[in-house]
Amino acid sequence: MATLADLQTQRGNILAEMGMPDVQFAERSLKRRPQAELEEALKRLDREIAAVQSPQSRQFTIQTSRGI
Repeated sequence: MATLADLQTQRGNILAEMGMPDVQFAERSLKRRPQAELEEALKRLDREIAAVQSPQSRQFTIQTSRGI
C-alpha cells in the first residue's frame, strides 16, 4: 500500500496535468490524458488518501474469571 506522501505526490501530479494544454510543435505533439480520465483518477486517489488518514476503529473485549 502506498504511503500518504506518495498518494499526495500522485495527486499533485494529476492536478498539474489537468492544467497542462495539449502542445504541438512542428511534427511533434504532446497530448495529455482525457479530462474525464484525470477526474476519475483524482477521485480514486482522494478515496485512498481518506482511507489512509482516517483512523480505523477497533473493538476488543476483555474476559476475566474474577471480574474487572
